[in-house]
Amino acid sequence: MLKRRLIFLKQNLFVIKRRMWLLITLHKYSNNNAVSADLMPGQLQEKGLANALEQLMDSINLMGIIKVQYTNTLPPVPFERRIHIYRLIQEITNNTIKHAAANTLIVDLKGNKKKLLLDIGDDGNGFDKHNGIVQRKGLGLTHIIRRVEMLGGKLYLETAPGKGTHYLIEIPNKL
Repeated sequence: MLKRRLIFLKQNLFVIKRRMWLLITLHKYSNNNAVSADLMPGQLQEKGLANALEQLMDSINLMGIIKVQYTNTLPPVPFERRIHIYRLIQEITNNTIKHAAANTLIVDLKGNKKKLLLDIGDDGNGFDKHNGIVQRKGLGLTHIIRRVEMLGGKLYLETAPGKGTHYLIEIPNKL
């Protein structure tokens, strides 16, 4: 009985967190300036990729929906690739918030002059990898796959129902 009650409470908490995320997103985009800023975040243009990503992770942590553990030791990234890397990480974090019912998201970014490594994982629901990749259900995963391909990278995805999701993305760093 207690185990069923805990499962019920966890499911309700996920529903509440997801609705909260949707409300925050709707409020954010009720202003046309927010839509413009999201197309090319000012922080990305003005202060670079590292600052823009730090701001994104801080805003997710401030929402209180999920705890993000974030480390970034990326080397300089060419300007024309920054927006794609930013969008890739943003898509993964959005998918985690919307679908995973995770408590923690770990984002570890590192690399060198030749290669960037984006190591991102959560402790959430996970999903059936076959249905997610082969059948390309959902636009989020499709966008992630396309961005990685566009950047000439490789995506390694580990997930299974109830086991969380782990993305390891290797991207050439073309300076």
